[in-house]
Amino acid sequence: GDEGAVRATTLGRLASRFMLAPATVLGWARAQDAGLVPSVADVLLLIVSSADFNARLRADQSEIVALEAQLACEPVRLAGLEPDVLRRVLPAAARDEAGAVKTTLALRAWTRLGELDEAAQALGCEPHDLEEARREAVRMGQALAAGAEGRERRPRLAAAEGAPVADDEPTFSQRVRAVVAMVCAGLDDAAATLAQIDGIGPVLARRLRDGAGVA
Repeated sequence: GDEGAVRATTLGRLASRFMLAPATVLGWARAQDAGLVPSVADVLLLIVSSADFNARLRADQSEIVALEAQLACEPVRLAGLEPDVLRRVLPAAARDEAGAVKTTLALRAWTRLGELDEAAQALGCEPHDLEEARREAVRMGQALAAGAEGRERRPRLAAAEGAPVADDEPTFSQRVRAVVAMVCAGLDDAAATLAQIDGIGPVLARRLRDGAGVA
């Protein structure tokens, strides 16, 4: 129908704009449609497990048990999705699970520590490899946020049916934007909130945090 055609056109434009495979933006859309309220780890997994993410850290299968133990300490809500949806949302995880988890954890360490060398050392990788992953994650995160914002502009089904809508909760795209800011400048959760204020952004938020000791 018309709605399907509009949706296909919108997804196609997003894929073309960010040079992504259609399957990538469709997978992200499925995660959003499934009602996922993404944590920081969820957003990172969505990004690095995409088939279009080209900077996953190298990891041996022998590392997977230790890596999954570390990931278990993070609030990962993706695990609550239906298995078929999860396979489509995290396509690369099946082929390179260890690499996807290691990259997620390394980027999370970077947001907590704010020092690339320390984050790399914590996950046993080279700083230049983590920097490459950081840059790629920012690019992909911007695409994920743009797609989510476009979907949020459509009339919301809950509102159309007269159900109450919680306007005080951050939207999917706002959560993604916060994570992009964190990865961009090595911001922790508190400083990422500062970065969302109009006129500040991630770089200035980092300077303010370092200068004023925002915890």
